[in-house]
Amino acid sequence: MLDTPSFSSLPPGTHPVVMEMGYEMNCGPEWPTILDKNFTEYKFEIPYIRPKNNPQKILNYKSVIYVDDKLESFGSREVYGLNASYATMNMSTSSYVIKFDQFTFQALFQVDGPWGNMTTYPYFKVYQEIMNMSWFGDPKLSSCAEHHYDYDNIRIRPSNMTLSAQRGILSTFFPNISMSTPGVQAELGTTELYVKFTMSTPHSCD
Repeated sequence: MLDTPSFSSLPPGTHPVVMEMGYEMNCGPEWPTILDKNFTEYKFEIPYIRPKNNPQKILNYKSVIYVDDKLESFGSREVYGLNASYATMNMSTSSYVIKFDQFTFQALFQVDGPWGNMTTYPYFKVYQEIMNMSWFGDPKLSSCAEHHYDYDNIRIRPSNMTLSAQRGILSTFFPNISMSTPGVQAELGTTELYVKFTMSTPHSCD
């Protein structure tokens, strides 16, 4: 069940989605660190979900995941129940490209401000709220998990984005997409960030 928030920039009858386009560095268990890996990962998320059997909770649905590492995509599916797939991915300082089967996703970025923190860019609080939500990947809610972020040392920089995605790469419910977004100086704007985090093991969503 959707619990659509009241954002002034959100047109009536619509619901926000979040796209994480990132490069994960030194990811792995606390020990042994020899298992740490670097990989490119994309997440298509639908936040503000209220489970029918527990409407007091608000969760984030990580509905589509792409990873450029076959072992990581396998682990995401088997351990966390995520809809994760291996894809060919390329990330630079100004672009992000995913190729999966015959489909292509491309985002182009242009820096639109200096590095700062959550005080510098107060509209980032929207994303902080979503980042703090418990999340799930299996629509049956077989398990949930959380990320825990080091907000004290987070670095944030606004970026304008132009995005195009072919039907089928995000979800069967999404057609071909072509859109542009402003930087995080505006509500629901695009942001580049550097932040350290830890991730919980999967647990019951109750």
